[in-house]
Amino acid sequence: MEEASPAAGEEAAKARVQQLQEQQRLQQQMQLRAQEAAAVPPAPPAPPPVPTSPPIPPGWQAAPDADPFGGALGGPFQLQVWDNFRIAFKQYMVQLAGEALQQSNQEARWLRSWGSFQVCVSFLTNSCRRGLRCTDRHPPRSQWGRLRRELKRKACAMGEHCCLPQCAYFHPREGEEDQSGQIELPSCPEPATG
Repeated sequence: MEEASPAAGEEAAKARVQQLQEQQRLQQQMQLRAQEAAAVPPAPPAPPPVPTSPPIPPGWQAAPDADPFGGALGGPFQLQVWDNFRIAFKQYMVQLAGEALQQSNQEARWLRSWGSFQVCVSFLTNSCRRGLRCTDRHPPRSQWGRLRRELKRKACAMGEHCCLPQCAYFHPREGEEDQSGQIELPSCPEPATG
């Protein structure tokens, strides 16, 4: 091991002394600042603001014509501007309401043309195959009896040639029941096979 040179040791000692002196100087500065801050009295609290106008009651309904800005924006001219604005706004709303009613009538007409309000006869006989695509109304089961009675008042378009066992319309042969209570249906023609 080599011994450290005396010059290197002296330089290290000088650097250490300078570092200590710098720390002492910074500590003295901090103490002076703390003493100065303690010597200056704190600023007094600000006085409360002086009201320039009477307070407005809460809510616009309490004072609908009260000036929300405390009279800072003007006088009679400002009131005239607000009156004109209110009149124009009411006219606009009345016009807009009329247009909305016209549009709702058009939409209602479009919806009526989309689906009929007629009852699906196939649904009443449990044979509707269109499901959600059906344009006719599918009533709840509690209304079926009443609707079937109403349909029996109408004559079947096929007349005597109808061979559907569950036809919902009236047939003249239905009055001709035999003693057993059975209705005799005509036989349907066989489909032609090709």
